Amino acid sequence: MNLNQLWVDILEGTGVAEARPDFRFDPVFYAARYPDLVESGVDLQEHFQTHGQSEGRLGSLYREIRSKVPDLEQRLNDFVADPRLRAAMQSGQEGAFELFFELVMLGDPIDRMISDFSAEHYFRLYPDVQEAGVAAFPHYLQFGRDEGRRSLQSIRRNQFAGQQTYDKNRPTCIICLHEFSRSGAPIVGLDIARQACETHNVVIMALRPGPLLESFRETAFTMVVTERPGEDLDYLHLPDPAKFDFAILNSVESWVFARYLVRRSIPFATYIHEFTDYIPVGRSIWGALFSDLMVFVSDVVRKSWEPIFSDMNFDVARDSLVVAQRELHKGFVSKNELTAARDRISRLIGTDCKDRRIIYGGRQRGVAQGGGHVRPHSADGPKA
Repeated sequence: MNLNQLWVDILEGTGVAEARPDFRFDPVFYAARYPDLVESGVDLQEHFQTHGQSEGRLGSLYREIRSKVPDLEQRLNDFVADPRLRAAMQSGQEGAFELFFELVMLGDPIDRMISDFSAEHYFRLYPDVQEAGVAAFPHYLQFGRDEGRRSLQSIRRNQFAGQQTYDKNRPTCIICLHEFSRSGAPIVGLDIARQACETHNVVIMALRPGPLLESFRETAFTMVVTERPGEDLDYLHLPDPAKFDFAILNSVESWVFARYLVRRSIPFATYIHEFTDYIPVGRSIWGALFSDLMVFVSDVVRKSWEPIFSDMNFDVARDSLVVAQRELHKGFVSKNELTAARDRISRLIGTDCKDRRIIYGGRQRGVAQGGGHVRPHSADGPKA
C-alpha cells in the first residue's frame, strides 16, 4: 500500500496534503522545535532531508512521542477505525503508525473519521487540558489513558448494532429511555419500539444498560447507551440528524436527551407516566415548553399537570393527548417461564411462592400520591 497516496486520499479537499505532501515531515513542528533554522531562512524540508535526520533532529511529533511512550504502537492500534490504515498497521508496513498518528493530530473532523479519538470531544470533557495548551491526543496517550480519562473509544463501545436493517425508503425515529431495566417505563418503551420497527427505522437510546438490552436490539438498527447524550451523541456513528423524522422520549426520566434533539431541530413527543408532584418543577416546565407533543398514559396523569399548563398558557387540546398503556392479558407466558418467575420471586422474598396466588403491585414514582394505578404490560407477558 502506498502510504503517501493514502495520506493524499484521506486529506482530499482539505488543502493539507498540498502544504505538507510528506506525512513524515511536519514543517510547523520542525519550525517550532528548531527556531534557529527559521531565523537562518533555509528550506526546512530540504534541511531535514539533507542534514536534520543525520543530526538526530525530529521531523514530526510522532518521533518525539514514540521516545516517551514505549508501547505507543499498541496504544495507537487500539484506536484505529479506518480499515485501510488498520490493514497497513497490522501488516507491519513501515510508516503506517506514523501516518495514523499524524492524521489524528490534524484534529476535527479527520481524527474522528479515521479513529476512535476526537480532540474536540476530549477538550469538551476536559477543558483543563485545553487551558494548559496541551495537544489532546498526545496528552491522552501519555497521561489521560492511565488517569482513566474518557475518549471516543469509551463511548463508541456503548453503541451496539441492532438486528434490524436500515431501509432508506422508511422514515427513521429515535426512541429514548432512561434505562433497560425490567421495570414499568422500559417495558412500555419496548412495546413502542416493537410497533415502531414494523414501519420505521428505529434508533434506541438509553442512559443506562440493563437486562432488556438484547430485547431492544431486536427492534433497532443501532443502539446507544450514554449518560451524557449532550456530549457524546455528535461523535457516534449515527445517521445525519436531518434524516431523523422524529423522536419519542419515554417518560420524563429520559428528558436529558432533549438537549440533543432541540439542538438538532429533531421534533419529539414525550410519553409521560409521571405525576407532577414527584417531578422537579423546572423539568416539568422545560418538558412542556420544548416537547412538540405531550402524550399522557391517562387523563388522571394529565390532570396533575394542569397547574403547569395554566402558568404557561399551554394549549392542552392542540399539544397533548392521552394514549393509555395496554391492558394486561393472560396467556403470553409459557409454563416454564411462569415456573422460573415464581422460583425467582421465592428467592427474592424468602418465601415459597410455588403454589401461592401472587398479586403484582406496580407502583411508579408519585403514583400513590396521585391516586392512579399502573397496568403492567408487555408482548411477552409479565416478567418477574
